[in-house]
Amino acid sequence: MHLGLKGKSFIIAAAALVLLIFLHSLELFSAVEKILFRASSPLQKRFYSAGIRTNSFFDKFKAGNDCGEIDILKTQIRSLMLQNSRLKLAAEENKILKKELSFTRQHKYDFIGARIMGTDSLYNSPLLILEIENDEYSEKDVENNMPVIVEDGILVGKIALVKENRIYMMPTTAAQSAVAATILNKDYTMGVAEGELNLAIIMRMIPQSEKVKSGDIIVTSGLETKMPKGLLLGTVSKVAQDQQTPFNIAYVTPLYNPKRLSSVLIIRKY
Repeated sequence: MHLGLKGKSFIIAAAALVLLIFLHSLELFSAVEKILFRASSPLQKRFYSAGIRTNSFFDKFKAGNDCGEIDILKTQIRSLMLQNSRLKLAAEENKILKKELSFTRQHKYDFIGARIMGTDSLYNSPLLILEIENDEYSEKDVENNMPVIVEDGILVGKIALVKENRIYMMPTTAAQSAVAATILNKDYTMGVAEGELNLAIIMRMIPQSEKVKSGDIIVTSGLETKMPKGLLLGTVSKVAQDQQTPFNIAYVTPLYNPKRLSSVLIIRKY
């Protein structure tokens, strides 16, 4: 049978491979293999280390890009949250200003607009620092015990002190606060609304014969200087018997949180 050139080459290559395998099994080439392995070992280590460094570089590069994108997204989210909060605050202030404007048009009071600038502690109570917004007035136009209101005639405090170009307001919830008040019940129960733990208002010395219930509205009675009658103070949340006297105590929930105050109106004259 006649074999072509390609067939002969294939047979020769196969025979050589078989021979090499046979000789390798006899370990005749083991010394040569060891020499070649030792010679090529440094090169293999370099190539392997280079490969690791290359992979590490691309991994860090990819991770850096991912971290950069995450940081950008976080920044954008914070920016959107800030814009949203500003819009909500602006809407809330516009709502309050509209109510105040409506109230001032309905009542012939002389108002001084002011803004809350911070807090301070005097008389063992937290006071709010006010700054007049209207250029027509100054601190000289403000006196102690002038009522401070927001929105539709909600009383939030009284002027406690004017000192060194600063105006201090005592919230109705302050421990030292006291306002002559009336409960709008059948008997129009009268008393003094006092601050309770800087969180709430209480009315003591309520005769047990006078019916006071949860939800009754509390307003100023007007039985004190510089305080008009009918300003809103809060609503009765609970009535309990005073254990030390034969009277009841009414716990009152304020209609406005002093911690949320931003702008207020000082009633100068009425």
